[in-house]
Amino acid sequence: MDDTFTLFPKWVDSFCKGIISRGIDVVWGCTARVDRFNKELLSQMWKAGCRTLLFGVESGNQKILDNVQKGTKVGQAKRAFKTAKRHRHAYDRFNDSWNARREQNYYR
Repeated sequence: MDDTFTLFPKWVDSFCKGIISRGIDVVWGCTARVDRFNKELLSQMWKAGCRTLLFGVESGNQKILDNVQKGTKVGQAKRAFKTAKRHRHAYDRFNDSWNARREQNYYR
């Protein structure tokens, strides 16, 4: 699975249009950055067969995200989950284990 699939939204759009125009019947999933997609792109991905999204959300605490220089905001993650749910995508979030340990230490 490509961990930077939505890094270049224009490329994803082109990829999805290629699947659709060729009539390829495939179900697929990908990882997505919470700051690199929108509802239009998500709709196009759905039409192309994308049914599962994995979001790399290392923390729900903005201080932690800033500390690890993630470059995203907690609000972006919340919007991503809501948007994916509205578009019927199955979604999940995952944590890098070193960040999860770091966050546990943060609250001690």
